[in-house]
Amino acid sequence: MGDDRSHVLAMRWAFGFSRHAGVHNLCDENRAALFFASAHTGVIYDLNSKKQKLLQGHCNLISCTSASRDRRYIATADRGPESMVVIWDTYSGTPIQTIANPHEGGVAVMDMSSDARYLVTISDGQGPQVLSIWDIKTADQGPIHSAQVCTADDSEASAERQICVRFDQTDVHSIVSNGESLVVFWSWADDKLTYYAPPLSQRDFKQPVGALTKSIFIPNSGRAASVTVDGDALLWSCVDLPEVSSTDRRATKLVKLHSDAVRFMDVVGDMVVTGGADGHVRFFDKEFRVVAWFEDLDAGPVSSISFAHQPKAFAPAEHGKLACPDFVVATENSLVVGCHAAMFDELTAEARRGTLLVQGQDAAVHGLAAHP
Repeated sequence: MGDDRSHVLAMRWAFGFSRHAGVHNLCDENRAALFFASAHTGVIYDLNSKKQKLLQGHCNLISCTSASRDRRYIATADRGPESMVVIWDTYSGTPIQTIANPHEGGVAVMDMSSDARYLVTISDGQGPQVLSIWDIKTADQGPIHSAQVCTADDSEASAERQICVRFDQTDVHSIVSNGESLVVFWSWADDKLTYYAPPLSQRDFKQPVGALTKSIFIPNSGRAASVTVDGDALLWSCVDLPEVSSTDRRATKLVKLHSDAVRFMDVVGDMVVTGGADGHVRFFDKEFRVVAWFEDLDAGPVSSISFAHQPKAFAPAEHGKLACPDFVVATENSLVVGCHAAMFDELTAEARRGTLLVQGQDAAVHGLAAHP
């Protein structure tokens, strides 16, 4: 893996990025950089020098990526024959661990734990999906836990395809995954992988529940949330009933967050941040009361949001001021926009648009010309 300049064709630059693999903000007190996937290649783009460091080794298109909380490590995975997962040191650009053929068919989605020790993956391919948990230090020896994703009634039948998986930031032994209508809560606290898929019925609410897109745990609350294509957040709360486990959750509330589909949701500090197909980025407290909003980016539907590693940014701010690290917003229009908390207080729409950092191709390339 790496830049082998002895090849006849040696890659020098990547134009464009994979919109659905995620863009990660690597900025900290020592550097200003972004990470994104471009087809088979991971790219670390230095915002100051305007240079790219290319992370090569995948035989297939990179399907998903995940970064450690301190942005020191990045995991990349692909789907297809001879698939692999690679964990990279983002400072040196070198791989520190490789998992060959993690699943038959490759990896659909994955997440890295907040302490950068564990990785959770869900398989791709035609057969039933499998969730695996890996200790990054010993990942080449196989997963520490694996289980087939099953249905809400605990049958062995193949479950609905899972499109998101996330660790709990405050409890590495808790995991949530979701498909369009099925949410599964996983636990491996007692060195045994168990799961619970709570039933979800339209009759539980006075309105239909749209297809689910993302799920997260809300730290230190015992609750979780899933967002939908209708712009709603579905809240999951622990139930205290004798017939179920104390860790089981049920859908308890449906809250409107955006006017269109919510394509991204994460936790930053004590806030929940969402990005929608309406092009808006919004910050909420743990009760989903709006704290701040960025509605003038004018960059297209949001596909991902990533925050710099700036712990000092969470220091208490003046009343009404947003306290969060700088962040980047990637959109379906193949744009990456840089934003900072102070933009929320700007008076003009132009000042609230952010800074364009990367502009990719928003459509397929249909022509190519070479210099004579």
